[in-house]
Amino acid sequence: MLVNKLTKANLSYIAGFVDGEGFIGYVRGRLMFKISNTNYPILDWIQRTTGSGNITELKGITQLRKRRPAYQWSCYGNDARELVKVLKPFLKIKAGQGFLI
Repeated sequence: MLVNKLTKANLSYIAGFVDGEGFIGYVRGRLMFKISNTNYPILDWIQRTTGSGNITELKGITQLRKRRPAYQWSCYGNDARELVKVLKPFLKIKAGQGFLI
């Protein structure tokens, strides 16, 4: 995880995606942090920039609605906890979900 190397500009940019397209919460007792989007390159950038997470294609949604492919970047556990801690000051809409850590 590259949390210590994230610039304020990168943190702000990622926080914007979290506020608009993200989820912070517990799933099956495990902290989960995810961002869904149809733009694969931005999720790839988030993965490379944070040094964490996996990207999966959300096949059911795109096939059901016949839309562009959708993707989801997600990380869990300690990686999610560390990332939420550093992003919390930059979150506006999802700031209340930061209490979960």
